[in-house]
Amino acid sequence: MAKSIPKLKQVALLEKIAQLSKAGIHQRNIAVQLSKYGHGVEKEIGQSCLDAIGSGQSFSHGLEHWISINAYQSLSSGEAVGEFVRGVQEAIEALNVDEASTGALFKVLIKPIGGLGAILGISALLSKYAYPSLLKQLPIHRWGGLSQFSYDFGLFWLNYGVVVIVLTIGLIGFVALTISKNGNYRKAFDNLPFYKQYRLIQSANLLSSVAHQTLVGKSLKESLLHYQTSSSAYLSAHIQTMLNTLGGGKSNVGDIFNSGLLLDEEHSTLVLLGEIGKTPETLYKSALIHRAKLLTDVNRLKTWGDNIIKIGVGLIAFVVIGGLLSLIFNIAMNQGAF
Repeated sequence: MAKSIPKLKQVALLEKIAQLSKAGIHQRNIAVQLSKYGHGVEKEIGQSCLDAIGSGQSFSHGLEHWISINAYQSLSSGEAVGEFVRGVQEAIEALNVDEASTGALFKVLIKPIGGLGAILGISALLSKYAYPSLLKQLPIHRWGGLSQFSYDFGLFWLNYGVVVIVLTIGLIGFVALTISKNGNYRKAFDNLPFYKQYRLIQSANLLSSVAHQTLVGKSLKESLLHYQTSSSAYLSAHIQTMLNTLGGGKSNVGDIFNSGLLLDEEHSTLVLLGEIGKTPETLYKSALIHRAKLLTDVNRLKTWGDNIIKIGVGLIAFVVIGGLLSLIFNIAMNQGAF
């Protein structure tokens, strides 16, 4: 099975497809161009699209396993209603939102997290090698408080550092495994960091895609059903709740989208917008609000996360280096007294 290519390459590929489509080239010929003249993996992707078209499926079906699920859903929805270029543009927007949220957050935090890991490792090494040799020169009861704390701090990470790393990796794995799942337990995590951002991404992309499908005459039910076919278990369950509400005779989009997916404040806004009517415009405005909220939350996480980790690294470095230098100075003073 094909593997998803990096997001920046996905954007570049979709931009190339958009340019060709805007020039009036049909999807099949776009696939031919990619398979013949594409760079690297683009040739494989072009052939995948040709195979999909040859078997009676859509161009987007050939891209399904090469691009992110959010981008695929946007592209597929646009192509399904005859708005291929718009679908490509929405797919690019979905990728940009993903990159501006999760990608940017990772890039901002990776360096300070690496610095934190390095200083903790240094503290453990000092407690294993440096402090024991210094202990031979001056009994620990004559050490200063900072030196004793620095030694004990390093011993903790020496003894339990691997356990903390394993638990951290386990936590990351748990988030990765559960973030797209459904179940009663899943609702309890909806407002936690990363889960909330995932929820906002899904909300914005769903609202935008359904808005564009209904704009060209597709019914709300058909639009939701089409999007549901390639959704995660988490999003699919929310869409099913919406479909059930729609089947119950509700017509206000705010009532229909009251599944718990949207944030309370944004859902209340959607209810007010729904009273005005014009479903496509209402949904698209709500999508823009969710995307703006997502970027605001991510920027806040980046700022606070970066600052907190850097302050933590600075404090730990002060304890580790200050404790060691204090002890060396203490030993020199005591030796000089004799």
